Amino acid sequence: MDDSTQSDRGPVDPGSPSNPSVEQMNSWTRQDLLQWIQQKRPDLLIDENLDKFRAAKISGAVFLSIAGEVDSFMETELPLGICTKLADLALQVKEGSKFVHRPPRTQADTTKGSQTASRKRKCSNISSIAHR
Repeated sequence: MDDSTQSDRGPVDPGSPSNPSVEQMNSWTRQDLLQWIQQKRPDLLIDENLDKFRAAKISGAVFLSIAGEVDSFMETELPLGICTKLADLALQVKEGSKFVHRPPRTQADTTKGSQTASRKRKCSNISSIAHR
């Protein structure tokens, strides 16, 4: 891979404290994503949890597609706390992007949205998403 391809892909910048754009993360490989997670949360994925995350084969695009969905991360068999933090990290990237606009949510919206998301999660699983 030449330098121009690497820069187009949006490599992980260890010195950057900000979140990547959705566009950048969508092009990330599994290794790019893992490197970024380990920079953001060094103690999050260690030992058997790191192995489980690697086995799930989650790329940047998959990570963003399940942003905020703790249940989808739970299918990797990671502990609930780790799944919650991963879902939050992905959501931070999506919400931090200039391409995503979300109006303020009301309690009714939250309840309706979680019911809809719950139904969607029952119809799919992370392995089918990861193999797109």
